[in-house]
Amino acid sequence: QGRDKNAIAVLSKLLKLKPDSIDGHVMLGWVYHKTNRDADAIRSYSTALKINPDSAKPHVGLGYSYLKQKQSELGIKHLKKAVELRPDSSKAYVALAWGYQELRDYPQAVKVYKKASELQPDDFDTQYGLAWALSHERNHKGAIHALQKSITLNPDYAHAHHALGWEYYYLGQYQDAVASFKEAIRLNPKDAESYFGLGCAYKALKQKQEAIETYQTAIRMKPDFSRAYVALGWEYQIQDRHDEAIKAFKEAIRISPDWEEGYFGLGCVYWKQEKYQEALNIYQQLVGRIPKSYHGYHAIGMAQEKLDNTKPAIDAYQTVLKLKPDHVDTQVRLAYAYNRTGNNQEAIATLKKALANDPNNARAHYGIGWLHGNAGRYKDSVIGYKRAVQLKPENPYYHYALGWVYGKLRLYQESAKEYKEALRLKPDYEAAREALDWNRERLKGAETKKNLKENTVRTDFNEEILGDPFQPTGTSGARIGRINETTALRQ
Repeated sequence: QGRDKNAIAVLSKLLKLKPDSIDGHVMLGWVYHKTNRDADAIRSYSTALKINPDSAKPHVGLGYSYLKQKQSELGIKHLKKAVELRPDSSKAYVALAWGYQELRDYPQAVKVYKKASELQPDDFDTQYGLAWALSHERNHKGAIHALQKSITLNPDYAHAHHALGWEYYYLGQYQDAVASFKEAIRLNPKDAESYFGLGCAYKALKQKQEAIETYQTAIRMKPDFSRAYVALGWEYQIQDRHDEAIKAFKEAIRISPDWEEGYFGLGCVYWKQEKYQEALNIYQQLVGRIPKSYHGYHAIGMAQEKLDNTKPAIDAYQTVLKLKPDHVDTQVRLAYAYNRTGNNQEAIATLKKALANDPNNARAHYGIGWLHGNAGRYKDSVIGYKRAVQLKPENPYYHYALGWVYGKLRLYQESAKEYKEALRLKPDYEAAREALDWNRERLKGAETKKNLKENTVRTDFNEEILGDPFQPTGTSGARIGRINETTALRQ
């Protein structure tokens, strides 16, 4: 900041002596831009433009400043003008590509970066920018090619090695990612971000201790690194090191109280310990801080269900749907909550809304089958369960459910087939084994009162033994890179 103030003072004096210096006004505008004095920056660039309307540099500066102020149309207009004035300048094209990138128009950014590369093929920064845009298009192989070219042009370009590490990570080439992050660290030993990336690669390779130690190194280098605290918290949570996980997530919340991930991580630790009230408190803290966090309200609903508070759960899910009307997983859970209050008609209607939003949602089809089955509408139940099985044939609970309803319809051969498949997928599935034994007796034509009683028990037991299809899986995943960690509570 001190240097910027000195630069402003020196440039201001210079411009008093040479008021027609275009470069002086542009340089002053850039310093203002860096110090967030946007109005002053625009004024300086505009002054330069008045001196020479055909100068490209002021247009570039104005483009950056207007984009920073979210005046996108005006920003792109000036950057296009710079290209028009200097069609032979790769820097003008790079500036325009950056503008498209800021607007998340990545296809256009890629196109313009490629033009810049044609004009100056030996510019490593242009290749780096092209890789960034390609990565956002999820063209990771293309990004790797551009980054390798950038590194060939400048082998000591630490940023390119760092970015290459992430591209390898996205493609599941974790050993290559480790090598690239290590090279970035060799070139820039104090780069906390590269240590963070290295930790994520170690985690993907299931090198748990190396991941923890690398996250800790990143935090030592950058004590306010909330993403590293969240990643560290998840690693502790996976290892059931709950106290350390709680400490890490709380630190992430302290540093970044307006970021959801710390709250979800902390809530998940409490959830895993079956401390549902503590988890609920955290989720309520989240929506108090971020009122439009529909994920937070969804988690509140789940915690209220665990605490047998069905009405507050319904209220929470309805809040989610006000914030995000097409949130299918909330619609599924809301249907289940309606069912618990005996409102099956509303439950089925809600599941149909979920399927209108996502016709291939297996959990919604399962829910419809489950609700129809419990209401004795077995033919309708078969339709729901069959579709769930088609969509998720690897789910043993769906096969079990279909087998159960076939049994209710006295289709015992079909029933046996589904129970056998459930056991193949989950050999320790005792309920499916018991159901298959009972089914064999039926196939033999047994009609004893004992069998009829077992059939009734199985009907009642069905809800419990299937596992609640609406519960979180207890796993965690990572959207690493620009990175967020998330949990199954986010469904």
